[in-house]
Amino acid sequence: MKRTFILLVILNSFLNFSCSEQDDESEKENLETFFYSKSTKTSDFLGVVSSQEVLYNSNKKPTKVVTNRGYEIVTLDISYSEGQVSKITKFIDVEDDIYDKVENYEVILENNLITLINSDRTDTITEIRSTNGYVDSFKVSRVSVFRIFEDDRFVRDSENNIISFDGGPLFFEYSNHDKGNNMPSPGLRDFSNDFFIAFNLKTSNKFPLNTKVTFEDQAGNIVTEQYNINSAHLFYDAHNNILKYDSGAGSRYEFEYIKL
Repeated sequence: MKRTFILLVILNSFLNFSCSEQDDESEKENLETFFYSKSTKTSDFLGVVSSQEVLYNSNKKPTKVVTNRGYEIVTLDISYSEGQVSKITKFIDVEDDIYDKVENYEVILENNLITLINSDRTDTITEIRSTNGYVDSFKVSRVSVFRIFEDDRFVRDSENNIISFDGGPLFFEYSNHDKGNNMPSPGLRDFSNDFFIAFNLKTSNKFPLNTKVTFEDQAGNIVTEQYNINSAHLFYDAHNNILKYDSGAGSRYEFEYIKL
């Protein structure tokens, strides 16, 4: 069960909106007009397992992110003031209606720190730290009781390719980054990645093919497992954006982009 969970986390681990750099400036401008708009995960046995769709405004900024995880549908409505994100409304629709809820977030932008304050629980703070458009950390805490619910940290190399992710009980190390742009997929932490998309943030420049996972099992032993992705199972468009990943074992991811 743990192995299946880890594989799902690995395959769902990154997002990217950028296109590959080109020497010719006019070509670069054309490439940068392509934005990630949709992803779908399918299974030979279950059909569509999960999906995500992103809508943009005329300023090429995301206004809505709809993520269907099968057991729930999460929608982010993103509002702007003077070109900056000012408010996010999060709708959570689960299979059992009694767990449906709406969360409203006030957004505070300060240098490389994004702070989201839950309007209904003002002592619950979400903090996203970034550098040059790449996520450094994601933290959710409740100030009144000094409790940290989540504290995720991302480390990248000099080319902004992710080399490690510390998410608490699981520690990931990444290597052998592929030629194409990073896979634009929900992941690492489902709800947090929705927020990353809202602020047009990335976790890595290129997509890593090799992952080493370290965790502690129920007996207290430190376990290390290695997972590798065959680059032959990744398919790209002319701009090095990933169009499809086929696991070769009955599941696949497909991605779409829109030119704005």
